[in-house]
Amino acid sequence: MNENSRTKRIQKIGFDPTRLETESVTGCNLCGGSVFCAIAWTDRYDYPVQSNLCLTCGLIFLSPRLTAAEYARFYDGIYRPLVSAYHGRVIDAVTVEEEQQEYTSNLIRFLMPHLSAKNIRTMLDVGGSTGVIAAGLKEAIGCEGVVLDPSPPELERAEQRGLRTICALIEDDDLASEGPFDFVCLCQTIDHLLDVRGALVSIRNLLSEDGFFYVDFVDFETIAARTARIEGAIKIDHPYYFTRDTIEAYLRQTGFTIVAMMVMPDGHHVGYLCRGGEPAPGSVGLQPFAGEQYRRIRTIQAAAGNSG
Repeated sequence: MNENSRTKRIQKIGFDPTRLETESVTGCNLCGGSVFCAIAWTDRYDYPVQSNLCLTCGLIFLSPRLTAAEYARFYDGIYRPLVSAYHGRVIDAVTVEEEQQEYTSNLIRFLMPHLSAKNIRTMLDVGGSTGVIAAGLKEAIGCEGVVLDPSPPELERAEQRGLRTICALIEDDDLASEGPFDFVCLCQTIDHLLDVRGALVSIRNLLSEDGFFYVDFVDFETIAARTARIEGAIKIDHPYYFTRDTIEAYLRQTGFTIVAMMVMPDGHHVGYLCRGGEPAPGSVGLQPFAGEQYRRIRTIQAAAGNSG
């Protein structure tokens, strides 16, 4: 793809993040550490976005980042046009639903050997948008389907699919009365959260005693290697960037036990099926990984510099 054409399409959007309110991250959301290394100063859209590596656990995150209110406005009017400009094709509610059909089929193939014999009566899709994934899972599992999302227009489409809806964010404090759920999924969403730990704790509290939880994430190392530059893996709409080590640490710390793992056919979404367990506080063993992560990032940066 012609990079000049892509740049012109993005510039035509007229989005300027430097004029918006931002906030700094002073403590690592995973380990609580406070020693960070800035690893990139722009993102894939060429916006001035700083990404940082926690030198205690290896988590990568944006700081400064947009505030919650600014992100809400960003998703309301900028996000879809921006992604469309980047890829050079229309990406909207209709095209996303078409892509989610294939995603749902792959997800069902992975989940059903583990869930088919279980008594799954209630299912919650966190950030479930228009309900494509939830509707597919509801039919495959044979359970009540519920979609949690902050967008009323998208929830209206979910209701048309026969799903119950909750207009809220997973970080909201008043969701306890909605549960428990026998199966909760967080699909293609965790990278967009501002408080990953808080969201996972909330999900754990909504899970029934014998319930299952599925989550997937975009593998930072895969995207960075594929684009051959760190900035190619960074985007303003992803406050956090995960690897197998950091996501598994999150799951252990918030009370989940991993049952199975898969890599989606796209090669960069990695998913985990979990059961509820006991939280294991701390980030024991992650500091060596943080060192390795730093060295891998520097290797990619050095290669990108040589190729330039």
